[in-house]
Amino acid sequence: MTMALNIRKESTLEALRELADITGQPMTTELESAVIERLARLRQRRTDRLADLKAICQDTAKRWPSDQKTGDLTDSLYDDRGIPA
Repeated sequence: MTMALNIRKESTLEALRELADITGQPMTTELESAVIERLARLRQRRTDRLADLKAICQDTAKRWPSDQKTGDLTDSLYDDRGIPA
């Protein structure tokens, strides 16, 4: 699928022209490369963040009291009358 792209922001167009001049590549090639590189960084950051969250969850699970790992967690928070323990 081919679609035209109209870049209206002059500073963006100038930066793209400069990048193309430096590399000797067409502006469309440089634009595609920049988008792909940014997308790769964002995907990696998302993957890293997910790994960090999983590590935090695993560490927290190790520290959680064994009697509260399954079942109704509110059992240990309230007495038989529903008053906080």
